[in-house]
Amino acid sequence: MSTEELKHVVLTAVKGLISSRYTGVAGYTILIYDHILTIPIEIELIWRKPKGFVTYAFLFNRYLVPLVIAVGIFQMSGGTRNVPSSFCHAWLWIEGACMITGYGIAHYLASLRVRALHSARPWVDRTLLIAGVLYAVVTVSVTLAIEVNVGKTFVWDTTFNVCNGTPTSYMHGSWIPGLMFESVLFTLIILKAVRDWRRDLSFPITRLLYRDGFLYFGVMAGCSIFNIIASSSLPSTYFLLAKYFAFSLVTVMSSRIVLNLRTLRQNPADGTSITTDRGVELGAISIGQTRRSAFPGTLLSPGRDPAIRSNWSQSAQSSAWPLNESKAGDGDSSRIPSSVAVTIQVDVHRDVQVDEVDEDSADDSRWRGDDKKGVRV
Repeated sequence: MSTEELKHVVLTAVKGLISSRYTGVAGYTILIYDHILTIPIEIELIWRKPKGFVTYAFLFNRYLVPLVIAVGIFQMSGGTRNVPSSFCHAWLWIEGACMITGYGIAHYLASLRVRALHSARPWVDRTLLIAGVLYAVVTVSVTLAIEVNVGKTFVWDTTFNVCNGTPTSYMHGSWIPGLMFESVLFTLIILKAVRDWRRDLSFPITRLLYRDGFLYFGVMAGCSIFNIIASSSLPSTYFLLAKYFAFSLVTVMSSRIVLNLRTLRQNPADGTSITTDRGVELGAISIGQTRRSAFPGTLLSPGRDPAIRSNWSQSAQSSAWPLNESKAGDGDSSRIPSSVAVTIQVDVHRDVQVDEVDEDSADDSRWRGDDKKGVRV
């Protein structure tokens, strides 16, 4: 290799290393900044509440992952000297295990929310289970193969004072399963959003789940694509460009989707207190006007079930249910029986686990044909 060629190789390696340092520090800064912003919420809604698997998964991504990222960025900074290669080998496996666990927790938390949106329908559970198992098996298998091959050359580089090894040609393969799984989650969210839009459903809990779902897909898919591009299309010296930056953003996202849900439960949008996560929507009705739901922050349109206009009077004569004394509406609409109000406005929040406490989903499908309530949808 000529002097010019050697010079070009060294300059390219230096540029890649410096760029990776900058992006890693940028991502870590976002992570620490978000951590500082949400510390009061975390103390109130995490540390002072009963703890379960979701809490411990949250704490893993909240504290252990930032520590791993900090060590990774520091060893890449070039500020250390004469580090034994045994450290590099151990660090390669420790970091890989933490990354698989951290990404897995983020995907698991997002899956719970998608499951809640669909009210734990069996076909959704099966879809998530199959997609999750495939994602986990393929990701772990590809990552192990990468680490075994990289580990053969992963030693302390005295030229740049970093742990360094030869990347494999399929480094990007560890990110593709995650991108596929995120696409499955996004597709399920879109299907439910279209269904709710057609049925005119809107609840604070579902709005939050939709918002976090879309943000989750944007952040996670963007990070996966960034990693795939950096490890497949850019020079090999840039394969670390997206690693710590993406890992930091994923950690922020996984923390936020837990804190956002608990914040909503603690402080609903309209200032009322939600004391239970199982709600039955039995609001008053006003024909021809927009009706405010009894559930905090919910509005129901007047056209939910047009057929009820011609049938409610007959139901009123035969119903044994107490009459709805709502003052809303004109004429005799205030005398519509509760059974008719149920027909128009009932929305059941089924028990679907998205956190330590069972959560809600705006799905009234199990009320169809409920004879005990006189419901006819």
